[in-house]
Formats: sequence, C-alpha cells, structure tokens
Amino acid sequence: MVKEKQKNKATVSNSGSTAISKWLPLLFFFLAFFIYSNTLQHEYAQDDDIYTRKNSFIQKGISSFPELVKQGSLVGFDSTNVSDYRPLVLINFALEKSLFGNSPKANHFFNVLLYALICTLLFFFLRKIFSNYPIYVPLLIVLLFMLHPLHTEVVANIKSRDELLCFLFGLISLHFIFKYESSHNLKHAVWSYISFFLCLLCKENGFTFLGLIPLLLYFFTPSTFKRIVLLSLPFVAIAGLNLLIRMAVLDSLMLSKNLVLMDNSLIAATNFSDQLATNFTMLLKAITLLFFPITLSYDYSFNEFPIVSWSSIEALLSLLLYLGLGMIAILGLKKKSIFSFAILFYLISYSLTSNLFFKIGSSFAERFLFAPSLAFCIAFPFLLALILKLDLKKVSASIASKLIATCLVLCLLFSFKTISRNAVWKNNSTLFASGIETAPNSARVHFAYANEFREKVEGSADLFVKQEAAKSAISSYQKGLAIYDKDERIYYNMGVVYYNINEIEKASEVYEKALKIKPDYPEALNNMGVIYFNKKEYATAQSYFKKAIQSNSKYTDAYANLGASFHNMGDPKSAIPYFEKAMALSPSNGIFNNLSMAYGAIGDTAKASYYAAQAKLY
Repeated sequence: MVKEKQKNKATVSNSGSTAISKWLPLLFFFLAFFIYSNTLQHEYAQDDDIYTRKNSFIQKGISSFPELVKQGSLVGFDSTNVSDYRPLVLINFALEKSLFGNSPKANHFFNVLLYALICTLLFFFLRKIFSNYPIYVPLLIVLLFMLHPLHTEVVANIKSRDELLCFLFGLISLHFIFKYESSHNLKHAVWSYISFFLCLLCKENGFTFLGLIPLLLYFFTPSTFKRIVLLSLPFVAIAGLNLLIRMAVLDSLMLSKNLVLMDNSLIAATNFSDQLATNFTMLLKAITLLFFPITLSYDYSFNEFPIVSWSSIEALLSLLLYLGLGMIAILGLKKKSIFSFAILFYLISYSLTSNLFFKIGSSFAERFLFAPSLAFCIAFPFLLALILKLDLKKVSASIASKLIATCLVLCLLFSFKTISRNAVWKNNSTLFASGIETAPNSARVHFAYANEFREKVEGSADLFVKQEAAKSAISSYQKGLAIYDKDERIYYNMGVVYYNINEIEKASEVYEKALKIKPDYPEALNNMGVIYFNKKEYATAQSYFKKAIQSNSKYTDAYANLGASFHNMGDPKSAIPYFEKAMALSPSNGIFNNLSMAYGAIGDTAKASYYAAQAKLY
C-alpha cells in the first residue's frame, strides 16, 4: 500500500536564511547611509556650536585632549562646569577639528557613518536574541528603527553625536555580555565592561543600560536571577566609578538649580500636582510620535506644553495609558512576553530624560526618544501579528508576506518623511523657519527666528535690506514676548535691531526693559552708555560704562568706551588707563588708534607714534 504524501503548508523558518543574512548587514549599512545622505552638505545648525566652532577646547584640536577629561563638556563653550561630562564626545570632535578643520561636512559624514554602524550592529544583535524567529523579524525591526523619522534630530544635528556614541557603545556592551553568556570567555565580559564605561563617557543616558542589560539577559538568556545579578555587579561598580569621576570634575552633578522656564515648561507649574499632570501630557506626546511621527519639531520649550491640571483629558489619558502599559509589563514578566520586554525597555531607556524623576534642561525633545524608539520597533511586528492572530514562529509563508508587506509600507512612509525632514536641518534659517510652523507656541522658536533677521540687520550695508530684516526681527521678537516676556536677552537683541536702523529712542526703551529684569546686564549697560555717549552726555554715559565693568571686569568694549568718554570730555590722561586695560584684554586697531591720539593729546609723541605703528599691524 502506497502511503499518500502528507500535504503540509510551507512555513517560514531560519533554514536557508544564512546566505541572506550575510548580505543583509551590508544592505542595512548602505541603506542607512543613503537615507541620511542628504545631510552631508548641511551646515552648522542650532546648538552644533557647543561642540564645534564656539568651543575653545575643540578649536585647539588634539592638543586639548588632557584638558577635555579634566572638566565638564560645556566649559569650553560657556564656562559652566555642571551636569555634562562627555569627554569621549569632545575628544571625537577635537580629533575631527585637527584632521578636517571646522568642517560641518566632515562632522555630518561621521554622524551618518555612526548611525549606519549602529543599524548594522543592531541587526547582528537582534539576530542573536531573536534566533528562534524567522530572519524577517529582526530585519523588520531594524528597518523600522533605521527609517523612523524621530531619528532625524539625532543624525542631522551634529551636536547629537553624544546620543549616537552613547547608544553605539551601549549596544557593543550588550553584544559582548551576550557573547560571554554563550561562550564563558572572560575577554568578552571585559570588553562589555569597557564598552559600558565608554558609553558613560559619552552621555548621561548611558546609565539607563544599568537597567537594560539585566532586562535583556532575563528575557533572552536562560540565566538565573542570581547569575544576572552577579553579571550586573561590575556594571554597577563602573557606574559608581563614573559618578566619582563626575563628582571630582564637575561643580555639580545636577542642573536643577540652573533651570529656566524658557527651556523647561514644567518650571512654570505652581504646584507638584499640575507639574505632574503636565509631565504626563509630554509622556503622551512621546508615545504619539512613536506611532505617528507626522508633525516634528526641533523645539518643544515654553509654552508648547501649557501647564495643565488633572482635569485635562490628555493628562488623564496619558496616566491611564502608562498604568495600562505598566500592568501589561508586570503581567507578562514571568512568561517573558515580548510586550512586557518592549514596555520595560521603553520605560527604562526613557527614565532619565522623561522629567518624571528629576527635572532636566529641556521639557521634551525628539532626541530623547532615540533609544526608547527601539522598543516601539521591536513591539510593532509582534503587535501586528497579535492583531492578525499570527504566531511569528509558525506563520505560513503566504501570511508572512502580508505581514512583511504591511511593515514595509510603514517603512516606506517613514523613509519619505525622514528624507524630507532631513532637509529642515540644513542650517539655522531652514530650521528656525520650520519651527514657526511646527512649534508656534514656543517663545524660543520666535526668538531664534528673530535672531536670524537681527544678524542680517547687523551684517548688511543695504538700507532697504536692513529695514526689511528689522521689521521681520521685531515682529518675531514681539510674538515671542507675547508668550514669555521675562528674558532680558530678548529686549537687548531688540535694542540692537532698533539701534542699527537708527531708532534710538526705541532702542533705549527696550534696553531699559532688559535692565529692569537684570540690572547688572553688562551688554545692555554698555549699549545704554553708547546712546548717551552719542548724545554727548558723557557723564551719564560713564555711569553706565562703569556699571558694565563692575558687572564684567573683562568687558573690553566698556573699558574702551569709558576711555573714549574721558577723551571726548578733554581729559585724555584719564582715558589712557582704560584704553590700556582694553588693549590688554583684546588688542585691536581701534584701541591702538585711540591710545595714539590720547598720548598725542598729552604731548607724548614717542608713544603716540608707537601706537600708531601698532594700529597699522592690525
């Protein structure tokens, strides 16, 4: 009796996928590079200067390496030595400065290169932890992650090199600790611990890997709880060492005392209840953008998230959503549910930047979702399979193709959005103009947009161009002030615009408003002095110049202006010490000429000739 052949449905498995997996990493690398290739010609934008042109230590190149490990990352930019300690990132930029100069193209190239490496390494790692699933599962996860539009800020913004390096070293650490668990080769553990330490030297977000590493070991290895604890202890020790280094280097580990409302809207809350409710509206925004990254913005500062109470539907919905996610995570913990893992990964990786546990220097930012977005990308194919009632380990080839097609459609939509969003980050002009559309309630967006026009006013000799740019600048300043009017810098900048178009009285009015907010504002004091100087009211001008010097003892312009006021009052002898102080701080052609005239006026022809000669050298 001839047996009938059994008719089984073809199922998707890992058999035959080895050949495919060999070329997939290369495909991921080039696809990631291609998606962000339109950023390679971009210029500096937004806060790129923090780590590039305006960081004095970066400008020294590789010679600054010893200095970069001894102080906070912002010392070379604004002299503040709190919160940020990211020496590996600064060393990276200093090396690029030595090799390529101040080249935004080189900086953008390395951002894209690092992102491509991250996506490639991510595929290798996901293949390891999802080894029981068909190859298309890690493939779809990596594609979703690679193409997600939320990542445009991290890749297109040079300053976000810290996010890229931190995540890269964290991923390498995970890779090696998993290799150690499968091989028990001690060198893999050592490399994992070294990579984790390097991760912490890139950004504070690296501390979240203290939770992510044991989480992944629990869900994707057979390791016992005791074993996971023992493996995690060296990571805890390394984190402790990093904190000790930070305590020794920084003046303060926290930014809390220096937070301003303009940066973090939560500071505007008058009580903890409203602050928490508003915080949850931000957390709802985070999840919304993971699923629907349609309207993206480079800025979410005051007042994009107005302070709300628990009567807000959004706040209550967000609280219920997060409580529900927490319940799902807890219930699925014992069974090692993939949704439990994804939720916990999201919550842990977002914990430090969520503003829930301590307040940071920003209300909300898309870069904060860089690592957390991986949780969404992992959960999405499984969520789709759950909706379609599919078992991804046993699904038939025909149904799998539909699942893959659905995910690929989303990937295609993501890629279009990512490429178009990249263009927004070309330079400050394109970025700030986009903010007017995407964040109209942000005071800082309007101020940044106005400053672009202020620079045109200051830089143009064409009267018509100056007038038109001034109109746009003042209009944007006023829109921003309608949202937030407690920042003295805005009034000062408005004063600069008015002064440059010869509206002196209006300039004086806004300078006075700046000084009402901050009476010792040196730049505003100096500029008020200049206004009175030009009116030949020298005594009043001097009072302003002296106050500016009291506020900032190294303010070159104030010394020079004070000297000029004495000279014009017919007292060149009293002017000379101020000119000499200005010369010592910052020698220039104008100061040398002033010294030459002052010495000439008192009959010292030798010094007058000497400084006249020096002036020609400048």
